[in-house]
Amino acid sequence: RLSLPSVTVQGLKIFIGDMENNQAEIEKLTLRIDKLQAEIDKAKQNGNDEEARSLRGLQTALVNDRVEVRKLLIQQQAGIQNTFILLFNLLFNHFFQHQQVSFLRL
Repeated sequence: RLSLPSVTVQGLKIFIGDMENNQAEIEKLTLRIDKLQAEIDKAKQNGNDEEARSLRGLQTALVNDRVEVRKLLIQQQAGIQNTFILLFNLLFNHFFQHQQVSFLRL
């Protein structure tokens, strides 16, 4: 049988793993966005405005994807904070109840 603290710790591990994956995704998207910017600049230098516009549209889509992943990451960070608050409250309540029982025995 799993206790609530062990379930919470497992949940934290999952949250942290997901956050690491999302952070890596943000970094990959940033690299792709920067690479596209270089391609856009090159297309403009070569006078190929149509290609530059096309690449700009792709870059905008990637920027939007990155914004969505960042939003998810912020939600996950809030989830971790809430989990820590829950753990702290559980530990505090457990300690307080234990102290209360010990005090009543006196």
